[in-house]
Amino acid sequence: MSYSFDIIDVRNEWLTIEFIPNKYDNLMILLYDRCIEEWGDCKGRAWCGTCHIEIVSGEIPRELDIDEKKT
Repeated sequence: MSYSFDIIDVRNEWLTIEFIPNKYDNLMILLYDRCIEEWGDCKGRAWCGTCHIEIVSGEIPRELDIDEKKT
């Protein structure tokens, strides 16, 4: 079963991303793999803090971990 969500990227372009739950460790890695070639110094591994995601609608189906809460 796959799911999808919509994003608006830094160029203000609207993209729909389809994904399979639990295929990626986190959202940043999914986005880096599926649609964004150069994003942050660590490529979405949450090591450097040079990229950010803002959730503007919807719900997160689980509790954020400590690193996600910080950034």
